[in-house]
Amino acid sequence: MKKTSLLITLVVIFVILPIFTTALQNETYAYTLNKQSFIIVNQSEKIAKKVPKILNTSVTATSITLTWSSVANANGYEIEVDGIIKSNGTSTIFVHDNLSPGSQHTYRVKIKNAGAVHWSETVTLTTTELGEVTTQLDIEAEKYEINGGTTFTVDVVIRNAEGIYAQDIIVQYDTKLFEHLGGEILDPEAMTIYHSNMLEEGKLRYIVASNGAEYGVDGDAQVLKLTFKAKTVMGEGDIKVIGGLIADGYGGEFVPEFMGKTFKILSSDVNGDGKFTLADLGIAARLLKTTETAWNNFTPDIDGNGIVEKIDLHEIVAAIL
Repeated sequence: MKKTSLLITLVVIFVILPIFTTALQNETYAYTLNKQSFIIVNQSEKIAKKVPKILNTSVTATSITLTWSSVANANGYEIEVDGIIKSNGTSTIFVHDNLSPGSQHTYRVKIKNAGAVHWSETVTLTTTELGEVTTQLDIEAEKYEINGGTTFTVDVVIRNAEGIYAQDIIVQYDTKLFEHLGGEILDPEAMTIYHSNMLEEGKLRYIVASNGAEYGVDGDAQVLKLTFKAKTVMGEGDIKVIGGLIADGYGGEFVPEFMGKTFKILSSDVNGDGKFTLADLGIAARLLKTTETAWNNFTPDIDGNGIVEKIDLHEIVAAIL
């Protein structure tokens, strides 16, 4: 039995490991050892099969904006626009501008890695007509992919406003994925929050007003900054404006169009036990400066950029605290 174990160990060191290294660089291998079959899958093949998902879209009369989920270790992204394939570099945001009002366009996305042939689902969007300018209350963020246990902010924005001096805004969020930590006005010189409360779990109400005649809102403006913490679960959920009113300075009240965004939690804690602890920090510290091929079943890349850096460790410590 000892001789058999020693033989297997030697075979692993001198035969399988070199094959494994070659497999990662070239192709998938199948082999048999001690009557058991094994398959070594090329990491590049695994990456090539991953497909981005279009998360959010925004439409005006002359432009369409799309954002999609990132793919770890992707070399970049290609987007097919009305049947024409365009390179989008490593950005997960695409702006299609100089469009005609009322025109229809189709889009799908894939990664640029060698062997990548799988596209996202096709989305079809239509620009608005010039006469369809509607005031909107919407959600915007710097990123729409969040790691579990980390904090992030979103902005409540108003679009296509004309002389608006007061806003009553109701925001709804997915309580299974997000915890609300607070809200603040983005420009205290221009506006003041006069009321804020939790109407019920997952539903917030803010009433804000301008600080004088010179601070009426025209066009597009950021109104509120809301802070959330992503829970240590994976999934997709919405943060959106679902109700409210806007008012001008002459007695008029209006109901705007309500909109929102979908956010994706990429991963939870590092070791998958559902909470951030010092054990997660230790794993990330050991894997500092490494990429996905070294992580096994761990998820130490908190910011999702494909490499473990000190910023990831800072995020883990913040989650612990």
